Amino acid sequence: MAISFRSLLNRGASPRRRQVIEGTRKTLFDATESGAYVMQFRDALAPLNKNKMTIAGKGALNNRLSELFMTRLNDMGLETHFVRRLNMSEQLIRIADPYNFRVTVHNVAADEFAERLGFGDHEILVKPIVELSHKSRELEYPIIAPEHVEALDWAHGDEVEDIMLIARRVNDFLSGQFFAIGVRLLNVTLEFGRLFQGDYFEESRVLIIDEITPDTCSLLDLRTGERLDGRTQDDRAPQELALRYQEIARRFRILGDSGPLELQENFGVVEKGV
Repeated sequence: MAISFRSLLNRGASPRRRQVIEGTRKTLFDATESGAYVMQFRDALAPLNKNKMTIAGKGALNNRLSELFMTRLNDMGLETHFVRRLNMSEQLIRIADPYNFRVTVHNVAADEFAERLGFGDHEILVKPIVELSHKSRELEYPIIAPEHVEALDWAHGDEVEDIMLIARRVNDFLSGQFFAIGVRLLNVTLEFGRLFQGDYFEESRVLIIDEITPDTCSLLDLRTGERLDGRTQDDRAPQELALRYQEIARRFRILGDSGPLELQENFGVVEKGV
């Protein structure tokens, strides 16, 4: 099944370029600039969706949202791989060697986390809980300890400490950003990578990589109590899922009266397709 808005991405053919890797929601291409890739946000929903639905224009919104957050984090001195946005669905990123684990910071018990630990859904935690998980879809992202990371030589102890500290700071920043638009950040999942700047390990730096979007954050509308992310899909109507992305973009003034006209004009009609 596919959801199709009027197309807003294919405004001109891109020159032929080498594809580096294709993920579930994004594709990496070689860039003309040294030490960089082009990251393309596609319209596919998160892998939770069994029907492999797409929402045309979702990639463009996520591109803009991730640009917004990554730019602000860079300005705060929390380095990310983001360099600049190239077009509606693509951005230029620095090449970093990704770690084999990801980091989730939980502010509120929700979804699988609440079920696993016996919390009530949307129960606010006394303090944020940081969890590491092995980045393996086949193994369903098993929870691991920092000792696993060190023992498996995925990262050194000081790197793990730095990553967990950065994750907490990003969580604090994002919690404030979302609270300002009437949304509670239930949790956020972050990915990190090493940026090598010389021949020695000591010359590498930790970067925040991947994306920060409604696909990597669990979000709750403070007024209505409704979810506003793409991570809890279940059997939701496609139109409802599309509205979640639009609502977050509108509140951050990326879409709407204060947003770009090309986005505003092309997110008007939802059509079902196969």
